[in-house]
Amino acid sequence: MIESKIIKCLQERAVKVINDKNIKCLNINYDPPVDKKWWEVVYIPNNIENEFWADTAKTYRGIFRLVLHWPQKSQGIYKPLEEAERVAQGFQKNTVLYSEDKTVKVTITDTPSITSILEDRPQLMIGLTIKYSCFNM
Repeated sequence: MIESKIIKCLQERAVKVINDKNIKCLNINYDPPVDKKWWEVVYIPNNIENEFWADTAKTYRGIFRLVLHWPQKSQGIYKPLEEAERVAQGFQKNTVLYSEDKTVKVTITDTPSITSILEDRPQLMIGLTIKYSCFNM
């Protein structure tokens, strides 16, 4: 199992690309600001079963979702969408991420996409979906 290395690759990339202290990583206590933007990490593994590889080989696939929480202050949709687009640039299709020890290689398999825009006062939430794959021998 290498899930811990996969999420570490993805989460560290997100922290680097977002470049802001206002990010809620997985299983970290965080008191989000009410009047500032902040990001939330969501990890949805979708591992494949019964593939025809060697006994120890496995394909790992899933969705790494980043949710932008933007305060509603009658600023419109353009600025938050531009922020989501900026972060998406750090996860372009075919981007490769390696674990520190270089034993795990995570590949972004699709162009990131905005998959939801929700208004839930006092914030607007924009979901950015990033699909990944990792093959482990």
